[in-house]
Amino acid sequence: MKQFETPSDTIGSIDAKAAGRLIATASDIALVVDPDGVVRDLAIGGAELSEQDCSAWLGQAWSDTVTLESREKVEDLLNDASGPGAKAWRQVNHPSSRGPDLPVE
Repeated sequence: MKQFETPSDTIGSIDAKAAGRLIATASDIALVVDPDGVVRDLAIGGAELSEQDCSAWLGQAWSDTVTLESREKVEDLLNDASGPGAKAWRQVNHPSSRGPDLPVE
């Protein structure tokens, strides 16, 4: 992954509301996870995902919202987030009551 070289110069200083809109617009789904791995907020970018009742994840440990096979990946992502530098992405799957599991990168 290539990061912006001079974000302060090119993007400037934006507030949390603007940053949240930017993240939500650029993502199909975005989660805000606290240091304990609990989902504290989420943004959904499309109607199809809105039908998945992702809001039920709020207040739950992120690892409890994914399939059994994805729990180790979530733990790896949380561990990576606490260290410096960009890490590799992973696909995790969330169970869906509407059919196949919901894959999220």
